Amino acid sequence: SRLRKAPGRPSGRRMDPDTLRADIERERRRYDEWKDQLIDSPPPSSAPAQEPSGTVTRYFSHMRVMVLRWTSKISQFALVPPASPPVRGSGGAVEEGGGFEAAPRVMRVNQMDAETLDADLYRLLWSRMERLGRHLGREALERWSPELRAILRTIIFWNTTWKNRPTPGMELQNIRLTGTGKWETGPGSPYRVLTIQQRKGLGLLMIFFPWVVERVKGFMSDWQWYAFGRRSLRGIAYTSVDRLEQLWEAVAVVHFLLFLSGGSYRSMVERLLRIRVSYVNPRAHRALSFEFMNQYLVWRTVSRVLLFAIPLVDFGAAWRTMQTAVGMQGDADLRAGNGDESCGICGANPITIAVSAVPCRHVFCYTCLRTLRMETRNPTCPIPGCNRKVEGEERLRYHFKSLRQSEESKDDVKTPAE
Repeated sequence: SRLRKAPGRPSGRRMDPDTLRADIERERRRYDEWKDQLIDSPPPSSAPAQEPSGTVTRYFSHMRVMVLRWTSKISQFALVPPASPPVRGSGGAVEEGGGFEAAPRVMRVNQMDAETLDADLYRLLWSRMERLGRHLGREALERWSPELRAILRTIIFWNTTWKNRPTPGMELQNIRLTGTGKWETGPGSPYRVLTIQQRKGLGLLMIFFPWVVERVKGFMSDWQWYAFGRRSLRGIAYTSVDRLEQLWEAVAVVHFLLFLSGGSYRSMVERLLRIRVSYVNPRAHRALSFEFMNQYLVWRTVSRVLLFAIPLVDFGAAWRTMQTAVGMQGDADLRAGNGDESCGICGANPITIAVSAVPCRHVFCYTCLRTLRMETRNPTCPIPGCNRKVEGEERLRYHFKSLRQSEESKDDVKTPAE
């Protein structure tokens, strides 16, 4: 909706909001000066105070009507984006005195949290894509991994930035990218969207350029350009790429320090393309939730306690103690308790190296009883109903089963001779 023609201005011309504000402030100051001079100022001592004349009253009423008219016009004009861009400060915020109300500056923690969330989302999607790519084979996955990463970044970029939408991390932090495009009106102060040139440049520098660098480095590594001398063309190319990469990382560190001090641009790509970050809804408060952090701290503490305590627990002794308390007996325990010639722990039959526990004299394998004494501080006999402390073991030189087998073998040898 266009404004009505202002008095003293040519028709068919849109009014500038800065000029309109200046006119209103000038008229209000003039009104205050006249009021202070003619009414509020004390009268001279020689002359008595006089009431304002009819001319002064008419002037005051005319000024009041004029101020109300200008106020209604500025209220209508605020609903329409201005023809000239407002004065903006660092971070894309509109400064006071511009066409709109000053927007709050985007906090650095919001920008860093949004970038971290987007990186975590990308790693999560890439892990799922790697699982799907394992069916193609490890060699095929390693060969086409740069292209797959570029495709994944392109899908995320197409559904968010290219369509002037905030990324998932930005949406959670209530921020979005702003450029130098046309004006749009959101829930809070107006913002500019990214132009087509800015979006194309962002896609080239964030997707295409990393893919080219990764492919070039892989090609040089596969053909072993690093093995050539420094004077050869291939060696110079490999060294140049390595130096440029180191220089880029150093500049990125310096830029990050500048971001921490100023908070204007998150990356060098955004600084080159003049892309800033602004709030989607400036009136929304930052929601601080420590629920995830508390869960992480609790889980980390519990896991450390479990990793420290589990090796100290003797599950075998605990299981045998529970069996004795409940009255349960395993197959090995039943055989050992019934006088069978098997180990009371592992149930081995026959026992190759038989030992007897002191002082209960139950028979076990040497390895089973020795392991029980080494792993348990105060070992007790595992035979149900015994529960006597095992003070040592005694080697059985002639176990009854081996003795009986030897006697049977002697009888078998004597029978054919007879």
